Amino acid sequence: MLDAGILEQLKVLITKDGGTIKKEVCWIISNITAGTKAQVQLVLDSGLFETMASMCVDNNVDLAVRTEAIWAVANATASLTEPQHHTLLIENMLPKFLTLLKGTYPKPKILAVVLEAIERILETQFGEVRSDL
Repeated sequence: MLDAGILEQLKVLITKDGGTIKKEVCWIISNITAGTKAQVQLVLDSGLFETMASMCVDNNVDLAVRTEAIWAVANATASLTEPQHHTLLIENMLPKFLTLLKGTYPKPKILAVVLEAIERILETQFGEVRSDL
């Protein structure tokens, strides 16, 4: 599906009105970003990652859409290459994730996902993070 150009179609769909369509697009992207480094790179190259990153912290975006966007970005942190990690930091994902923790995001499970993503970002940047502290 990626070779067939689905990401370009998803870019069109994510700009449409309607939370249900946006939520499903984010869900599809979250499944892609849970894949290989090459698949994550395709999402980064498509420009969809920037959209997902912005949606994560936009309080005007429907909560279900934001949740799926968070999953999409968090999934990408699981297997980043060094250049992908750099791109993620350029997109200011660490501050955006910290904003979610400071805010009133109502889903504790998603906050746990955010914490895991932060841990992976820090591990990639600074090496193994001690969990016994």
